[in-house]
Amino acid sequence: MKNRKVRGSKETEQERVNLNRRTFLKLSIFAGAAIGANQMGKPGSHAALPLQETSRRALEERWIATSCLNCPARCGIRVRVVNGKAVKITGNPNSLVSEGKICPRAHVGLQVLYDPGRILSPLKRGNREKGKGIDPKWIPISWDQALNELTQRLKSLRDVAQPHKLLLFSGLNTVSSEDVLARFADAFGTSNVISGNGLDIETEKSGNWMADGHYAETAYDLDHTNYILAFGADMLESSRPLSRFLRKWGKLRREKPNRTKVVVINPRYSVTAAKSDEWIPIHPGTDAALALAMANVIISENLYDTDFVNRWTTGFDSYKKLVLSQYSPAVVSKITGIPSEIIQRIAREFSQTRPALALRGRESINWPEGSHISYAIFCLNALVGSIDVPGGVIYQENPKYRDMPHRVDDDIARTGKNHPRIDFRGTDKFPAAEVVTNQIPESLSEGVPYPVEMAIGFNSNFNMFAPGAERWDKALKKLPFYVHISPFISEMALDADLVLPSTTYPEEWGYDHSPPGSGFAEARIKQPVVKPLGDARPVIDIVFEMSKRLGGGPAESFRNMGDHSEGFVKFRTETLTPWKEFLEKCVWV
Repeated sequence: MKNRKVRGSKETEQERVNLNRRTFLKLSIFAGAAIGANQMGKPGSHAALPLQETSRRALEERWIATSCLNCPARCGIRVRVVNGKAVKITGNPNSLVSEGKICPRAHVGLQVLYDPGRILSPLKRGNREKGKGIDPKWIPISWDQALNELTQRLKSLRDVAQPHKLLLFSGLNTVSSEDVLARFADAFGTSNVISGNGLDIETEKSGNWMADGHYAETAYDLDHTNYILAFGADMLESSRPLSRFLRKWGKLRREKPNRTKVVVINPRYSVTAAKSDEWIPIHPGTDAALALAMANVIISENLYDTDFVNRWTTGFDSYKKLVLSQYSPAVVSKITGIPSEIIQRIAREFSQTRPALALRGRESINWPEGSHISYAIFCLNALVGSIDVPGGVIYQENPKYRDMPHRVDDDIARTGKNHPRIDFRGTDKFPAAEVVTNQIPESLSEGVPYPVEMAIGFNSNFNMFAPGAERWDKALKKLPFYVHISPFISEMALDADLVLPSTTYPEEWGYDHSPPGSGFAEARIKQPVVKPLGDARPVIDIVFEMSKRLGGGPAESFRNMGDHSEGFVKFRTETLTPWKEFLEKCVWV
């Protein structure tokens, strides 16, 4: 009895701590149960029906074709929907890009759709202080209030003829959303549309531009190549379109009479390296030196395609002089860490096992001077004549969507677009770039070439994956007004003044095509497979409504194009194939 606590007796400090912790855990469990019960009763919520109720209802099953958006490949998919709930995702057999297959990312679509962290209504910041670790104190508001505040801010920029001080961030969006954003920026009067490509694929594109004048990603005829030299290209992990690479890997390695040899050059022992014929570790950032040393061997031993070089290249004599005088295997061995005899061997194999391909990936070209690394590797394809031939580099065709009506450029828009871009693309600082994503924190922090007054982010989250993310945190904190449009509260959303909930891809209309890879054109349509959760709206609909409320040139530029996301998608794509047929197949080749 003497050890039993008497009600009302004084607790020790340790007992209070333990009690508080136990109470906290219990309250957390009860709160979670209450939230779950509350969500079950909401229209459009994603909670499962009780087992008894499900058993009483007849199962209503449908397979609906649409396209993925878990990576920029945007593969064709089919979604199984049971009683209004999406339950399974598979590939669309009508798609020739992915040949009816999907990669593991596609299956994550159900988690994206039914993520409990979805934003279900517009939110306004209640805490004026911003910064990492600071609670924004979100306040739910109506769409009408959110759009009124947003458009009033936009109007204030145009009223003082400063539309160029609007910055638009574009993350992973549908091709249709990207087209709408580009049109809105032009009509509003800003050239400051910043995508995440500068953190991803721009070095490949600019390397191609230096080599053959095409500022685009590369497509490859993988079906007919005999030798692949993969410079940092993770074909089984992240190279896009990933589902196509995964499918082609099986053909290259198992379905050909003579298996394609794959040699991976990568500092990291990647999944692709583990599955290849040979992995060659290399010192990070030295891939250009290796490419030039291989060229030294190929040229000095007269193993290059003289006909292709004579007919289709320029500057070969200067290139030859450079590689023979400065990039011998012995010299480059010390730079790359690769023995000179291995450099000689892979150069001979590459030039004598035609058609052969030199692929570039992020781990080889996403470095300072990455454009030049990309260029040096691309030149190996030219040396062995593997450009615009079976088994070589091919040129991508894209769908020809119906042209949009003539855009209305008013005087305010024309004046705004005459101002320099804040990422300095096309200047002496970045002469070959189309976007310089990681220049933005410096420009925002220093107010150069002018201060930005407002920014809108569309499914962007650059301070999560950009190098030096803390620079983004500090820069976003300085923005006078930031609007974030996304299905989720992300790192970038934490600095927003307004957060608007956008739909996920299984809930919206759109059109898409893959990044280069196949060579042939393939369009895919997105159509909702389920109703949007909460009050989420598609990005296209949000932009149409913004333009309408702004009036003037922006409103005029969005007339006669369908007035909403479904109408816009139909307007742009029904010239490719009959609309009813497109809805059924969701793929046009």
